[in-house]
Amino acid sequence: MAVHGQHQGNFELIAERLLPLIQHMNEEACIGSISEIFDGDEPHRPMGCVAQAWSVAEVTRVVLKYPQLREILESTVAPPAVAV
Repeated sequence: MAVHGQHQGNFELIAERLLPLIQHMNEEACIGSISEIFDGDEPHRPMGCVAQAWSVAEVTRVVLKYPQLREILESTVAPPAVAV
């Protein structure tokens, strides 16, 4: 956002990139956490440590910092996913 600006297109792009992580937090590995690493090839299976607190913290920080991003995610994902 600091480099490319805070406009709707950037918020939509970031939401698109965050959505798989949020879905992972709700559906895979350690529910409520983000795995340490993911396989580089499809289907990008979670690997390594099943829970990385700083990964969850960064997703939470970004969603809280930008209300516009949160609005996009809330319209896309079930409420528990972005209820921070």
